[in-house]
Amino acid sequence: MKRLSFLTIVISLAAILISCKKEAASETILSGTWIKGSNAGDTLQFMRINNKNILRYSISFNPALPAYKEMEYKYHNGKLSVQLSAPTLRDFYPINSFTWKQVGSEFQIQGIELFPIFSSTQVYYTYRKI
Repeated sequence: MKRLSFLTIVISLAAILISCKKEAASETILSGTWIKGSNAGDTLQFMRINNKNILRYSISFNPALPAYKEMEYKYHNGKLSVQLSAPTLRDFYPINSFTWKQVGSEFQIQGIELFPIFSSTQVYYTYRKI
């Protein structure tokens, strides 16, 4: 009976460890620099800082004067979400337009979800990993 209990505990711990590694691996699919078009200023950077997943990009449309915005992100089951910066909004907001064109190398996102100052909801950007 003790062996059965011990075996059950070992199997449970192994399953937990495997699922944790799988989750961490899924978030690394976005790690790195993603570029839109040929302009170096049109980039998204997904990085890990202080044990947090951070999305960094310039909200300025002038490459000579970048204004970087950083926010925490989550990527789980093919869905991207970001944490809004307002102090009262601690939840993650889903980026519903995020879709892979080629998993791991190219995705599409609606411009207004990154740049809320846009008045058009019809603008979509395609980013590719460099």
